[in-house]
Amino acid sequence: MKQVWQLLCVLQGHARFKMKDIIALDLDSVLGDTDIIIDKFMQERFGLYLDWATDIQVYEFERWPCLTSGMVADLEEFILSGELAHTIQVFGHAKPAMDKLVKAGFSIYIITARPLHLESMTLEWLKKNDLYYDKLYIVGESIKKPPIIKAHNIKAFIEDRFDVLKWTLDHCGPLDRGLYCVRYPWNSKFHNDHITKVAHVEEAVDIIINEYV
Repeated sequence: MKQVWQLLCVLQGHARFKMKDIIALDLDSVLGDTDIIIDKFMQERFGLYLDWATDIQVYEFERWPCLTSGMVADLEEFILSGELAHTIQVFGHAKPAMDKLVKAGFSIYIITARPLHLESMTLEWLKKNDLYYDKLYIVGESIKKPPIIKAHNIKAFIEDRFDVLKWTLDHCGPLDRGLYCVRYPWNSKFHNDHITKVAHVEEAVDIIINEYV
């Protein structure tokens, strides 16, 4: 009888301290509207109106055929200076989505490829918009995201760049609760059976919560 009681105590202890499943989210173009700020910058600086469905095929600016090298340099400076990060507006779906994850008992990791020197600005932006998260990773380069996802056994990942999701799939295999690509004109032509396209972050969160109970 004593042994049974001890076993029950051990099991209860494991249940009490069981690690929460971790859901990872990108920031730009997932939680905040990056593209509209880039649009405004290009229009005001160069009088250029981007066609995101045809002009933009990948997210490396130097590979955009509509941009000159000078335009690319100015756009990169706009990003590195923090002007882009400072002016981004939060999506209306962001806070409800993150609140749902918290209520459902998940941990939230934000993994962004923003430059490292924008950490304080990013922390301020998250606080200003009342977005709860457990950990923030500012990795500087998108290629560094998959190793973090694998190292922390992250269960789902929401991202706007299809190439990053494909790298994650190659590095980690299919995640337990899925890989999700927020749909944009410039990623519409890419498809993979293990990557689910969604209209916005809250749609991904609803799938994560409701389809994997």
